[in-house]
Amino acid sequence: MGRGAGKSRTTCAPRPDPTAVSIRAAQRMTKEFANKVVVIGGGVGELGGPVASGFVARGAKVVVPFISEMKLAAFVGRYPEAVKAIRFQRCDLTSQRAVEQFVETVRESEERVDVLVNLTGGYRPGNIIAQSDWSEFNAMMKINFAAIYHLTRELLPMMIERRSGQIVNIASRGGLTGNSGQAAYSIAKSAVMRFTESLSDEVKHNGIGVNCILPSIIDTPRNRMEMPDARHDHWVAAEDLAEVVFFLASERSRAVQGASIPAFGLA
Repeated sequence: MGRGAGKSRTTCAPRPDPTAVSIRAAQRMTKEFANKVVVIGGGVGELGGPVASGFVARGAKVVVPFISEMKLAAFVGRYPEAVKAIRFQRCDLTSQRAVEQFVETVRESEERVDVLVNLTGGYRPGNIIAQSDWSEFNAMMKINFAAIYHLTRELLPMMIERRSGQIVNIASRGGLTGNSGQAAYSIAKSAVMRFTESLSDEVKHNGIGVNCILPSIIDTPRNRMEMPDARHDHWVAAEDLAEVVFFLASERSRAVQGASIPAFGLA
């Protein structure tokens, strides 16, 4: 037999659909969100993918407001199975009127909303306060807090009516303390934490749980590109962060109320 005979040709295996993988994994567990309606602000983002597809795998009916066609297309391409159980609707969450219209359609199509997950947020490098402009603070508050406020404020009556619901917000470790050049971002994320605590105190006797998560740096392709020399293995994986969301959105978290949960990984 020749020297090269019998060798098999090496081929690259196709990348598995992460939704199909998560669905198979979820089939081994109780579908704790079966028949529940979950609204996810920021659901087409890099954290939104694992969260939205994970809720679908656990039996939920998911509604996702979106504004970026590019992010939506990326989501559809990466999670083709999950898309079948998600209703997408265009909505600028920083606009009160747009959110009011979005919630009107949710009321018309759904009997209830069981879970609200607010993933909306973003970061921009800032200036030291002496060299800053109010527009920096306004921009950070708009994307990190206003979007959460509007969506929560408009959906909350549906939960109060049924005396049931779970609200999970994403803040940041950056909201715990101020740092040079990050005042606008820190203040906006701190606002999410105070909002969570205040709302929890207001609705905890209505059967509604309200909590938030404080990630450090989330391990996403964009963050890796922007910080190529960082210790990526110390960051928090989006899939691991999604598991914290699922816990707080479930009945298993009934003892947790008004909390800011650290999710720092090794960072």
